[in-house]
Amino acid sequence: MSNFYRKYRPQKFSELFGQEVIKNLLFKSLQQGKLSQAYLFSGPRGVGKTATARILAKSLVCQQNDEVKQGFVEPCTVCANCLSIREGNYLDLVEVDAASNRGIDEIRDLREKVRLAPTEGKYKIYIIDEAHMLTNEAFNALLKTLEEPPLHAVFILCTTDPQKLPSTVISRCQRYDFKRANRENLMKYLRHLVNQENLDLEEGVLDLVSQKAEGSYRDAAKLLDQISSQNQRVALKFVREFFSFGGEEVYANFVGSLTRRDTAEAVSKVNKLFENGWDLREFNRGLLEYLRKLLVIKAGAGEGLIKPTVAEELYEEMSQSATSLSKPRLIHLITLFTQSEESLKFTPIPQLPLELAVVESCILKEDEQGVSRKTKDGQNQEKSSGKVKALEEGQESVVSELKRESEIDFREELLDTQEVDICEQSLSTEEKKVPIDEAGDSGKDLAFIKQNWLTVLKTVKPHNHSLEAMLKGCEPVSFDGRILTLRFSYRFHKERLESPKNTELLEKILSEVISSEIKIKCSLGDKKISRKVDREEADNVTAVDDKDLIKSAADIFNGNLL
Repeated sequence: MSNFYRKYRPQKFSELFGQEVIKNLLFKSLQQGKLSQAYLFSGPRGVGKTATARILAKSLVCQQNDEVKQGFVEPCTVCANCLSIREGNYLDLVEVDAASNRGIDEIRDLREKVRLAPTEGKYKIYIIDEAHMLTNEAFNALLKTLEEPPLHAVFILCTTDPQKLPSTVISRCQRYDFKRANRENLMKYLRHLVNQENLDLEEGVLDLVSQKAEGSYRDAAKLLDQISSQNQRVALKFVREFFSFGGEEVYANFVGSLTRRDTAEAVSKVNKLFENGWDLREFNRGLLEYLRKLLVIKAGAGEGLIKPTVAEELYEEMSQSATSLSKPRLIHLITLFTQSEESLKFTPIPQLPLELAVVESCILKEDEQGVSRKTKDGQNQEKSSGKVKALEEGQESVVSELKRESEIDFREELLDTQEVDICEQSLSTEEKKVPIDEAGDSGKDLAFIKQNWLTVLKTVKPHNHSLEAMLKGCEPVSFDGRILTLRFSYRFHKERLESPKNTELLEKILSEVISSEIKIKCSLGDKKISRKVDREEADNVTAVDDKDLIKSAADIFNGNLL
């Protein structure tokens, strides 16, 4: 009993679906009598490589060619030689499965037999399928034969993995690269089979079959053969259940749950699919394909790449879904479900990888804010790097702008963490600041500096992370109206801050923030500084993150500290 693919396998060049360029080149070269003695057919599975090789073989031995003085003709498919090739019993056509005959002994045997003259026709044709499976020794044994074959021998190598073939072999072959079947050609092929078999299909069934076939004519024919085995109208619902394939609306609903960050609903859908017997790996692949289409639409290429392959209503729905998702979130979803695809191969709990991906995708809001904040900080650092250079050249007015930007960033960060009461206290403190010369005695002056020390740190940070990190380890201990003394716990930090560039930078920033000209003096404490920080101050102090510490240490030990 033959299946659809074998029953309707193309028997001549005109019956090939797709591959228009290849079949035209081959047919015209044969018509002109331009025959190569070694061909290489490469491409994905199920796109017609072996079928084309057999058509080529029939063209070479078709009995009609006896009446043609020059060149070859399209095989007649009815002569004895054509029928023998179709039935697989033509003696001068040798098909070798390289996957199971890949050793040097098999190739040596082939090399010895190729010298024998053909028994039935003018040519002896060798089709080597999955040629990339041959061993290096076998390729070496075949190489000389490919280079100087007998005049009656023609080799056709077929492979899905041409990069595994030695370049010396490829260079001796006339190469043709077969393309994966697009949706248009697959639909034509499927409609041809439906007409030949007089099948009754509900609208939309062929769309699902073409999607499931993934660009393979052979897979498309096999799938159509499977679903049409029942003697009744093939329903769309039946096909979806048979393929464990929900159609685009299932993925659209699932993505909608992710878009709304409805974790419970999305996890419930995963478990419902599993309970209904769905293959979760197939669902995951379909979901990735749907997300890819959304990404293509989001990138602005949907009109040319996606719209021609789907129904118009579905494209409109996809466009709306793409609009509701930001690019970073869409990329993150694709990354998560790509990872779940790998985990689904080995997990002892089938639904767990998808559930993990769902939960992580629905808590993305915090990550998006982090990415956004990081991006903003990076932009601020780029802006401030140019301003530091201007500051070192004597343009001290830049410091005022830096101070204003740092205060705005600080207030935004407090609002992001929803510490509204602390933010209001901080803002009220900023409004009450007065110049040092109006502050009163030295005790109040020192207290004022400590009160504004956080602003100093925020202003220093864009200029030099290392300097800001070291200032967090010191404490202002005295101020006489002009000289501010800072006490350090470590001699190394003290000496680094006393370098002219660092001292000059800190004095200029302090003078602008505190609104008075200030000089720096450093002292060394007997033990590590430990200040009692009340709850309000602890909430306002920004901790140095790990990356800042690493960068600070690297700058210090490499001598890069400004």
